[in-house]
Amino acid sequence: MRTRGRLAAFLANKKQDDSLKKMRIGVVFDELMMLHREHKNDHPERPERVMAIYLNLIKKELFSQLIRIESEEAVDEDLLLAHKQLHLHHVKEDAKDLERNKNLRTSQVDTYMNKFTDQAATISAGSTVEAVASVCSQMMVDQAFAIVRPPGHHAHNNQIAGFCFYNNVGVAARVA
Repeated sequence: MRTRGRLAAFLANKKQDDSLKKMRIGVVFDELMMLHREHKNDHPERPERVMAIYLNLIKKELFSQLIRIESEEAVDEDLLLAHKQLHLHHVKEDAKDLERNKNLRTSQVDTYMNKFTDQAATISAGSTVEAVASVCSQMMVDQAFAIVRPPGHHAHNNQIAGFCFYNNVGVAARVA
C-alpha cells in the first residue's frame, strides 16, 4: 500500500472502531518550504511533491481530523547536535546572494539551492523537531506526520546529499 493510502486507511480504521481510544494524530506543514525550488521545473524533488500530499489530505477530508502542529525554524543549537558548524555555514551562505529565480548546483550534482533554500531547510528540520517533540511530550498528539521539504534523510553531518541539506530525523532524535 502506498504511504498516502496508509494514513487514510489508518484514520478510517480508527474512525470505525469506537472501542479503541481515539488516536491524536498531528500534522506539520509550512508553505514557506515550497520556496525552495529548481527553476527549470524538471527536478524530482519539487514543491508539487508535498503540495500533492497536503491537497490529498484535504480532498479526502482527513486534514481536518489532524491536530495542527506549528512549524518552526530549527535553531543552530539543535542543528549542531547532528551537523558540523562548517556545514551550517555552507547551507546558510552558499546561495543567499542568488537572484530570486536563479539556482546554484552544489557539489552534489543532483542537489540544487536557491535564495530560499536555507529558510526552507531550517523550517523542514525545525518542523520535524516539533513533530517529534509533540509526540514525546504526549500532551498534544500520540503520533505525528511531518510534510516537509527539502527532505533530510540523506544529509551527512558535514555534507549535503540526495536533495537533503540537514538530517531532519537525526536532528529531531538528538533534540528529543
